[in-house]
Amino acid sequence: MKSYNQALKILKKSHLKISSEVVKSVDSINRICSSNIYSKNNHPSENNSALDGFAINSNSTKGVSYKNIKKFKIVGSVSAGSKPYRKILKKNEVIEIMTGGIIPKGCNSIIPIEECTFIKNSTNRHIIIKKGFKKFENVRLKGSDFKIRDIVIKKNTLINSSHIKALKALGIENVQTIIEIETNPFLIEAPLILDNGDLSTETTTIYDTGSPPNPIDLTGNIVSILS
Repeated sequence: MKSYNQALKILKKSHLKISSEVVKSVDSINRICSSNIYSKNNHPSENNSALDGFAINSNSTKGVSYKNIKKFKIVGSVSAGSKPYRKILKKNEVIEIMTGGIIPKGCNSIIPIEECTFIKNSTNRHIIIKKGFKKFENVRLKGSDFKIRDIVIKKNTLINSSHIKALKALGIENVQTIIEIETNPFLIEAPLILDNGDLSTETTTIYDTGSPPNPIDLTGNIVSILS
């Protein structure tokens, strides 16, 4: 009979090749990724708003304070998923924008809707602000989550729900995973090996995942298969 250390050395020298298969991303939870998965595009694909508010160039807010308020005209609206606003903003103009909306050209900051005062007349809508805003404030930058060729999931990683969410966001529909192995566990009543190498008169229960043709314990007695 081989000792524990001898058996361990044999296992460490063994090389078990396990094949892989392609599965749908939505079905890959709790599977092992068999190769690195890379992002094919940037996410977000463009600079977009982190919250509901108004897109503006931060330079237009310089010097604004409670003692020096400033009024801006609302000239358009952008929602998440809609086409970008193509016109260039004129002086003292802003674009209403929803969370996830693409930042219009020439804008680089978002004024939160909670930090505005609205003024409306029969023809126009305006906002009044009482503070300045920094460049890229409240902006989710292009590629801030994933850039092209970033690793989304590393090889040999157990795929979880967060990974699947990322795969869906990046449009990755299929992944390569290690093929699932069906096991037939059986029980062995094995004698304990003492420190001096002798066998104990006591036995211990071992759960094995192999599938030998004749499951037996170390004393030669056939044992029952677990259901």
